[in-house]
Amino acid sequence: SIVLKKIDSVLFFFLFFAFVPVPLVRSVPLPLALVMSATASAPAPATDLTKLFVGNLSFSIDDAKLQEIFSECGTVVDASVILRGTRSRGYGFVTMSTEAEAQKAVDTISGRDIEERPINVEIAKARAEGGEPRPRRTRRRGPAREPAVDRPDSTTTLFVANLPFSTEDADLVKLFSEFDLKDAHVVTRRTGRSKGFGFATFNTQAAQQAAQAKMDGFELEGRPLVVKIAKETDGDEAAPADAQ
Repeated sequence: SIVLKKIDSVLFFFLFFAFVPVPLVRSVPLPLALVMSATASAPAPATDLTKLFVGNLSFSIDDAKLQEIFSECGTVVDASVILRGTRSRGYGFVTMSTEAEAQKAVDTISGRDIEERPINVEIAKARAEGGEPRPRRTRRRGPAREPAVDRPDSTTTLFVANLPFSTEDADLVKLFSEFDLKDAHVVTRRTGRSKGFGFATFNTQAAQQAAQAKMDGFELEGRPLVVKIAKETDGDEAAPADAQ
């Protein structure tokens, strides 16, 4: 009967693997179903650590200029500014030839003023379901930086980056006014020109969190804002939460 045939097959395999020498067993091809199962359970490939997210770019920077900026750190495999139509969105992606070169770019270029905007460079992290990679938080280890200090998150202040140069304090106040705002200001140079980022402080933590949830990615004059929880500092101004 069919049941007896199945029992005989099970006994055969049991006796075969129990008494046949291990080297010989290893040479026996595995059933296709087992091979497919093992392949399906294999871990997904690791994130590509050679691709960088570059934010807070001047609108005048194109692909060629982006490649030129990063070429000092090694071989640039690809450099592209993200566009909306023909207009830059203020950020892009750069792929270096090695992970070491990518990390060198993070260490040496992130925070540098390029056309009067301090650009942000981070290892990009691929999205789970397609789309452009997003920035992956990373710590820069440049020799000129002070040792990282474990500072607490601010419970009332947000760091707001990728602001248009035309944004003034009043504009920032108006932008966040619906969230029980206490104060907002744009950080400027000694000349009075905006650095492209600022801070917004709220009366409650709930207002701070609501503002971040709604305004992170909000487009202002074609630039998607980067809104993060700030860190408490000993100085007059807070810092972005992942700036350490």
